[in-house]
Parts: sequence; structure tokens; C-alpha cells
Amino acid sequence: MENNEHERFSPIKSLLGLLSFSTIIPVKQYTSIEYMTRLVWCWPLIHLVVGILAAVCGIVCADVLHLNPFFTAALIYAFLMLITGYNHLDGVMDMADGVMVHGDPQRKISVMKDSSVGAGGVATLFLVAILTIAGLYNVLDYECIAAIIICEMVSKSSILTTALLSTPSDHGIGCYFIYSTNILNYI
Repeated sequence: MENNEHERFSPIKSLLGLLSFSTIIPVKQYTSIEYMTRLVWCWPLIHLVVGILAAVCGIVCADVLHLNPFFTAALIYAFLMLITGYNHLDGVMDMADGVMVHGDPQRKISVMKDSSVGAGGVATLFLVAILTIAGLYNVLDYECIAAIIICEMVSKSSILTTALLSTPSDHGIGCYFIYSTNILNYI
């Protein structure tokens, strides 16, 4: 939806838009991408909720169902992938395919935009999954369930750091996030 004269900026609609953009939580509130990204600095706070849900998943698996820590870590990872709609994993796989292909920057971008997944994407999917599950297993081993919440918030903070330090392209959704992230709202 394009920003137009009929829509007024609403912080609530913007926050709900970010929640809808970041997760599969069925939020029936729509706003323009321009208005949604005005509150992009709230992303870590929105993912505080996602982190709490993942921690609850871990508590239920470990303390209620008495599943072993490795299986619990795998279920927490699966929950996080599911609730975020695999959005970031798809981007990581596309990026890996682009890095792995030989050629000029236009060729790499073309491969990244291709809907098929290559060996670099599949290998990266496996590496990201196994490393994340191993990290979650370590967190569970130390009985530090709060680390799941912190890691989810820090992951969104890292996206904001990338947006702050990036130069926007002429097109794509990412440019809205880059334009909306400045040092003041980053802090």
C-alpha cells in the first residue's frame, strides 16, 4: 500500500504493521511501508515478545514435557523459524547463493533474486540451523532461558545496525528500513 493523503500516521498501526511484517502472527492491521518503517527502532522491542514466546516454548519442552536439551533446542529453533515465517532464513540462503556464484556483481545479484536455491544456500541453511541449535543447547545446558529472549532482541538490533551503516539502493523493501534508521532512533 502506497503512502497517500487518506492515511494518517498511526504509531499503533505502525507497530502492528512491523509485527505483521516480522511474524506470522495474524494481525489484521495494515499500513504503508513508509509509515511502518518510521518505528523500525521498535523492532527489538517487538521481538522481545517473540523471544518470550520462544522461551515459553523452551520451558514447556524442558520443564513440563521433560524433553532432552538437544530436542528442546531443536524445537525452539523450529518455533522461531515458524513464527517468523522463515523470512530471514530465505534471505540468508539467497545471500549465500550470491556469494558462491562466480561473476560480476550483476550476476551475483541476479542469482540472489532467483527463486531457486543453490548449493551455497542449502549448505548455509544447514550451517545456520546446526549452529543455532547448538547455541540453544548451550543456553539450556546453563539453564539461562533469558538468553533466548536477549538473543532474539539482539538479532533485530543487528538488523538495525546494518540498516544504519548501509547505503540504500534504488529499489527494494530494504531501502525503506535504511532511510528510516538514523543515529538518533538507533540509540
